[in-house]
Amino acid sequence: CVATVLDRLSNQHWEPTERISWHESDTMISVGKIVNMIGDFKPDITVLDIGGMGKPVYDRLIEVKMDIRPFDGGSTDGVDTRQHTNIRSASYHTTKEWIDNGWLILKRERDGSLVKELEKIWRLYQSNGAKAIEPKVKMKKRLGYSPDEADSLNMAIWGACTQLGK
Repeated sequence: CVATVLDRLSNQHWEPTERISWHESDTMISVGKIVNMIGDFKPDITVLDIGGMGKPVYDRLIEVKMDIRPFDGGSTDGVDTRQHTNIRSASYHTTKEWIDNGWLILKRERDGSLVKELEKIWRLYQSNGAKAIEPKVKMKKRLGYSPDEADSLNMAIWGACTQLGK
C-alpha cells in the first residue's frame, strides 16, 4: 500500500511531498493508517483505490464517516470511451500531460523510484484509436511487482483534476 500527498505549489505546479508505504495486508491496519494520515495531513481530498482489497478498506472508512473519493480504475464512468478505455487509462494519460507540461515537480533524490515505475507503464492503443494502459495483471507479471508508487501518484493527480478541478 502506498499513499501520496500531492501539494499545490502554485496555480499550475504540484509536487508529491510525501509518499508513505506499508506492507501489512490487514484491512483494519490500513484503515487505521489512513485515518491517522488524514488527521496528520488534513488533505482537501482523499482518494482511495477501490479495486481488489481496497474496497473493504473504502467501505470501512465510509462507515466511520470519512470523506473518501473512490478510484475505480476499470470503470468507464465519466470517460469518453472513444478516447480512453477506462478511468485508469484516462488518469495515466493525464499524469503524462502533467509531466510533459512541467506541472508536476519531481525531484531526483526523492522521486527516483517513482520515476522508474512511471517509465515502465506501457501505453497501448485499441483498434478504434482509444488509448489504454497495459492491464494491471499483465504489468505485474511483466515487472514482477505492482507499480504502487506510480499508481498512488496517478490517483492523486486524478483526484486533483476531477475533484478539485483543473
